[in-house]
This record gives sequence, C-alpha cells and structure tokens, in this order.
Amino acid sequence: MEEVRSSLRDVFMFDFEGGARTAETLFRVPEPGVLIAREHINRALDLKRQGKISEPDLARWATMLLLNDAYEFDPEDEDFIAEWLSDISYCLNPPD
Repeated sequence: MEEVRSSLRDVFMFDFEGGARTAETLFRVPEPGVLIAREHINRALDLKRQGKISEPDLARWATMLLLNDAYEFDPEDEDFIAEWLSDISYCLNPPD
C-alpha cells in the first residue's frame, strides 16, 4: 500500500487504516471509468487463497475500488460487484 500511496501521491490521497476510510481524488475522472468486472473479484480472491496477497491488502484493494471515482462497475454485475467489494472491505478490515 505504501508503494501505491507513493505512486499516486499527487493524484489520489487515501487513508484506509482503522476507522478512517477516506479518499480524495485530485485528478479529472476518466470517462468512461476503469471497468471493474466479476473476473477482477474472482482473481483477487484466488490470489488471497494462494497466499499471494494478504487479507488486509485484499481489504484495502476493495476499499480503493469503492472509494476511487476512476473505477466503475460492470453494469451487468454492478450489484454483485458492489456487494462483494463492500463485504471484502468491511468484513476483512472492520473499522475500529
């Protein structure tokens, strides 16, 4: 996450630790946004199962997708994606 924070420091500021889950977009949001599909959720969960990413990193990834206006969810699976990201974000890394 520190590498992401450093890379995006001039365009996207965020704090996902503890109870403070905030994000501020400092760039013009692309139109259309970066599409997030069901496959992205499946891939992230597979990486977690394989031990390639940690549970907190998975939760931070989900939180970033939820809070960053540059991402939009596949309209065909929007409810599924939003629900899974929310569950991952809050259940794996509950606020204090």
